[in-house]
Amino acid sequence: MAPVLRPVKDSKGTYTLVEDMETAYGTIPKDFPTDGASIPRLLWSIVDHPFAVKNIRASTIHDWMYDHNYPTKYTRKSADNIFYNTLREDGVSKLKAGTMYLGVRLFGWMFFEKPKRKELKKN
Repeated sequence: MAPVLRPVKDSKGTYTLVEDMETAYGTIPKDFPTDGASIPRLLWSIVDHPFAVKNIRASTIHDWMYDHNYPTKYTRKSADNIFYNTLREDGVSKLKAGTMYLGVRLFGWMFFEKPKRKELKKN
């Protein structure tokens, strides 16, 4: 089931979880910020919109793993594999999931162990 998100005021494409999100990998807390699947706009027509229903659960889990890096439990590669497998579980085709997986494998190093999400102001 896709998580319920709300937009963050004055942000460009950031949303937060409305409630805790239970996963096989732990609980992602309410208010965790996500930017969805980091898909360049140029590729939206090929891959999908960053907040497409089929992508959002996998993207949120992946963001959580990257930002909260579980170094003793999950490596970047295992987080990327979980991303791919979750996309497939949620009905994303092998081709699209594989393309998205390739994207995180090629460019994810820039974000792993470097949390980009900052504390959001409570409005």
